[in-house]
Amino acid sequence: MTVNDSAATATADREIVVTRLLNAPRELVFKAWTDREQIGLWWGPRGFTTTTHEMDVRIGGSWRFTMHHAERGNFENLITYTEIVPPQRLVYDHGGDDGKVEFQSIVTFEARGDRTQLTMRGIFPTVEARDHAVREYGAVEGGKQTIARLAELVEGQAGKVLEITRIFDAPRELVFAAWTERDRFVQWAGPNGSTTPFCEIDARPGGLMRFCMRSPDGQEIWCGGQFLEIVPPERISCTDYFTDRDGKIMAPTSYGTSPGWPEEAFVTVTFEDVDGKTKLTLRHFAGAAAQEDIDGADQGWNQSFDKLVAYLAAR
Repeated sequence: MTVNDSAATATADREIVVTRLLNAPRELVFKAWTDREQIGLWWGPRGFTTTTHEMDVRIGGSWRFTMHHAERGNFENLITYTEIVPPQRLVYDHGGDDGKVEFQSIVTFEARGDRTQLTMRGIFPTVEARDHAVREYGAVEGGKQTIARLAELVEGQAGKVLEITRIFDAPRELVFAAWTERDRFVQWAGPNGSTTPFCEIDARPGGLMRFCMRSPDGQEIWCGGQFLEIVPPERISCTDYFTDRDGKIMAPTSYGTSPGWPEEAFVTVTFEDVDGKTKLTLRHFAGAAAQEDIDGADQGWNQSFDKLVAYLAAR
C-alpha cells in the first residue's frame, strides 16, 4: 500500500516493513534517530508524546522511554541496541517494561543524493505475533505515522535552524521554572515593550501551552505548542505554532511571515549548570523560512532573553 510516498507492507510472513524517501541527508536522519534531544520530537504515531528516561546508543546500550496518549494511557518501552553502523544501519530489540523482547527492528538509511531512502523492518517471532500487532495495536498505520513525523522534523531541519546560547546568572532550577511556570513565564516572554495578558501552561509531556503577546500599539499575536519532553531541570522539547484567540492553529502567513515558515515548528531548550550559572541553548527548527523571518525570530528571542535576565536579577 502507498500513502503520501510512504509504503507499509507485511512481508515474509513475520515482518512489517515501512519505507519512505526523505528530503534530508542521511546523516541528519540518522542523528534524529539516535539523538535523545530529537527523538522525542517525532517518535510514535500522531497523538503520542514520548518521555526518555535513559538513552545509551551503543551496542548493548538501551533506550528506555514512556509513550503517552491522552485517551489510551502510558506505554513503557525498552530498546536494546545490537548493531550500530553510523549513518547506515541500526538493529535493536524492542520490548516492554517487563524486559521481554517483542520484535526486532532493522532500520537502514540509504543515501540518494541529498535525500535518504529509509527502511524500517519489524521482525516478529511468529506470524501470529505480527498479526496481533497489526490488529490490536495498528502497527502498520502507526509505523506510517511515526515515519511521517520523522519526515516533518528532518525535512524542516534540512532547511534552517535558529540556535541561540545565553548564560544566565541564576541556578538552572530557577531558569527552568521561568519556562514552565505561568506566573514566571509572563514576566519575560515576548520582545521589548510587549506584555503577556493571557497564558496557560500545562508543563508535562503531551501538555499544551498557549499565550498572547501584545505589542505597545495593541497588536496581539497568539501562540501555542505542545510539550513533547520535559526533563527538569535539564531539557524541554515542544512544538511551536500560531493560533487564533480560541486556540485554533493558524497559517504563519496570517501573522505576516513568509510561506516557508512551518505551520508547526519544533523548539528544544537545554539547561546546563556552569558553576552556579545556567547555560541555555535554544534550537528553533524553522524549515524553509525566509532569512528575514529567521532574523526576526532571532531578535524576538534575544529581546525576550534580555527581559529574562532582568527578571532573574530581581529574584
